[in-house]
Amino acid sequence: MTHLYHPGPGAVVDRHGVVRPEYRDARERGVLMETGFARWHTDFEIMRKAFDRGFWPDIIGTDVTTTNIDDLVYDLLYTAGKFLALGMPLEDVLTAMTLAPARAMSRTELAQVREGGAADLSVLEVREEETRFRDYYGHTMDGNLRIVCRHLVSRGSLIPPGR
Repeated sequence: MTHLYHPGPGAVVDRHGVVRPEYRDARERGVLMETGFARWHTDFEIMRKAFDRGFWPDIIGTDVTTTNIDDLVYDLLYTAGKFLALGMPLEDVLTAMTLAPARAMSRTELAQVREGGAADLSVLEVREEETRFRDYYGHTMDGNLRIVCRHLVSRGSLIPPGR
């Protein structure tokens, strides 16, 4: 299930801010919940209500397009900061961006570091940095943690910055 935090009919939370039972039932049946952050598909008010009730996404994705990259989404690490701002633990955020999508594609080797593996790695840093996020609806949310990429390794080779 993607576009999890949209404000339209059938949203994850009802008009009282309660997570709809069909979403919880679907999750119990193994349906994965993914963000899909593009434009009108994500409303911070809906996210807050769902998070207040412990309903985090299984997979964090950007749904990046040419119409949202410069003003809403930017990239996956910037998007991750939104989840940190709402209180999702760092370990859960990282899992939702790496291991969970790899499992969903039945490609767990993509999220493993092991001898003889592909050695495609991102070396990340968590920085204390005040950031104001905004959604398509004009809602804002302040965060104080950002994840930034320090180094990239592809097939065992360090990729120089700017490539």
